[in-house]
Amino acid sequence: MSDESFRTSKFHLPVDEFFSPLPIISLLGMIINDHYLKPEYHNFLTGILSDFFVLLFFPSLLTATFDTFLYFLNFLLRTITCGKIFVPYYLTKWKVWSSVIISGVILTVINTSKTFNMLYIKLLTVLDVFDFFGNFKYTMDKTDLLALLILPVSLWWGLRFVKKDGLK
Repeated sequence: MSDESFRTSKFHLPVDEFFSPLPIISLLGMIINDHYLKPEYHNFLTGILSDFFVLLFFPSLLTATFDTFLYFLNFLLRTITCGKIFVPYYLTKWKVWSSVIISGVILTVINTSKTFNMLYIKLLTVLDVFDFFGNFKYTMDKTDLLALLILPVSLWWGLRFVKKDGLK
């Protein structure tokens, strides 16, 4: 089985699920909400919208990131072993389920644990190497857990790509 049979993107990178309408629109919605609507109209709706948007794109980002790592590991190992070792980097049901569960757990712990909330802020600060976003703030709010209701949509979206690729 060749590497190319697993993906439909131009470069065969395992990112199809992320670069699709739902995650991209959700990411753009979060950016608009966080940078324009929240500062102007900070209320319950703008607060929870961000969480809904995150839970619609983050699971796809997780699977695409993990499979991209596996893609490059596969390339390296196939180069070193003259094609004898193949590391599968395609989307599977367990990866979709895992990414959705991880996303839900992360949202839950940053809204219910001060320790994890502070770690989350520190992680965002470290990842913002160019200081593009400035000071990060995240208000712990247990009502944000209502956004967990959107996770079945993320699961459905991810599983669509497993079926599209013809994989189990």
